[in-house]
Amino acid sequence: MKPPRYIPAKFYEEFTLGRQIIVEDKYIDQSAEENDVNERFNMEKFQQFVLDAQQKKQYYYGQTDTWLYQALDEYPIKNQSVCIIGAQQPWYEAIAYTYSPKTITVSEYNTIPDYNKRVTYLHPDKISELDLQFDVCISISSFEHDGLGRYGDPINPNGDLEAMHRAKNYIKKDGLMFLAVPIGQDKLCWNAHRIYGKIRLHKLLEYWEVVTTFGFDYKMLGTYPHAIYQPVFVLRNI
Repeated sequence: MKPPRYIPAKFYEEFTLGRQIIVEDKYIDQSAEENDVNERFNMEKFQQFVLDAQQKKQYYYGQTDTWLYQALDEYPIKNQSVCIIGAQQPWYEAIAYTYSPKTITVSEYNTIPDYNKRVTYLHPDKISELDLQFDVCISISSFEHDGLGRYGDPINPNGDLEAMHRAKNYIKKDGLMFLAVPIGQDKLCWNAHRIYGKIRLHKLLEYWEVVTTFGFDYKMLGTYPHAIYQPVFVLRNI
């Protein structure tokens, strides 16, 4: 469904947590985006991404990728089952692949072509239906979009918090999540994404143990950076 141009009035208080969250206009409609998955997901692209990941290059999210490499160096995933939440390109699949996991499963709403036997793409409902659990999850810039309608998803003020809570079902007890979301001043950029500050970040990380962080600066929680700032949190499913 086409996302509403403005926050529906009946949801405004919930989206802004009683008007504590700043709202900025940044409307994007990708609900009817042409499905070009065959161009974005193929063996040739994956192999090139693997070569780039082996050299620890950065891609779309820049410094976030370097922080993720650091996290994976310190918390190895070798021979572990890995779930990646969301995919626009097979970039984080390639990064995970270079760390020699046992399996790689991607939770993704789109139907992705079967281009690689080492990577499996499953609809989130299928993962739930099969009751699959993994040693590790990787989520880079995924949860901040949930519930905003940008991709045709249902409008839900707590979509991100609910998705984060559902992720606990994906991970084994004491398993880890490598998480990156935009950090700064609490803000809702309707309907592109959320930015997590002192108010909403606490809600997002509730029920998880923060093991450590890479690139995180607490002082950034009160400011709005000019560029998207997404440090990596290593969380434990408690």
